[in-house]
Amino acid sequence: MASSDMTISQMPEWSQAMSVGNVLIDAQHRQLLGLGRQALELLQAPVLDPVRFHALLNDIADATRQHFETEEAILQAHQCPFLDAHRAEHDRYRERLTELLFDGIFGAGDRDGLARLIHELITEHVLQRDVPLKEYMS
Repeated sequence: MASSDMTISQMPEWSQAMSVGNVLIDAQHRQLLGLGRQALELLQAPVLDPVRFHALLNDIADATRQHFETEEAILQAHQCPFLDAHRAEHDRYRERLTELLFDGIFGAGDRDGLARLIHELITEHVLQRDVPLKEYMS
């Protein structure tokens, strides 16, 4: 794993500081944290289990898709002026997840790609992008 990628010990624990004041969004963030923790545990194995890797990628993709749809609807309902930029960021994550899933179908489990995605979803998206939009999500 590259030095910029998160290890299991660096995965933050859920705290009130991560809350956006919306029960549904907070639950989805907790779910993504849990899936991220599972992914990092899987990536630490000496030999990658391709079936488990692909199943976990599907779970992450499903949870992320649902989360992004929910978040975008809430931001739109609260007339968030940053919605377009936020949606564009979501689209970049969707594209990366699709690429990881596509690679996984052909047996190419991209450990670094998944670790990087988990790191960015948690530390950059949830903590640095979602939490500051709290007033539009609560």
